[in-house]
Amino acid sequence: MTSPNALSASSTAAAGAPAPPTTQIRTVTLTWVCPGCHGPRGIPKEHRFHEDGHWLTCDRWDNPCGHLDLYTAVLAQARERHPAGPRL
Repeated sequence: MTSPNALSASSTAAAGAPAPPTTQIRTVTLTWVCPGCHGPRGIPKEHRFHEDGHWLTCDRWDNPCGHLDLYTAVLAQARERHPAGPRL
């Protein structure tokens, strides 16, 4: 964690497996509050999933308030926090 209200989340290819050509690995830092009600976000858990013949890993969480954090909203927040960073 970079601060009490931020967390780095990343998506990586499974150990030993090359990332598919369309996969981009990014680490983003988010403000750790729900975008819907500004309550706390949930506790991140590692999530493994299979896509295009590769096992990938990313962070997932369930907000205690029940609001959803959509992937597009997470990327938008990362762009706002790091406008000069890599294209997300």
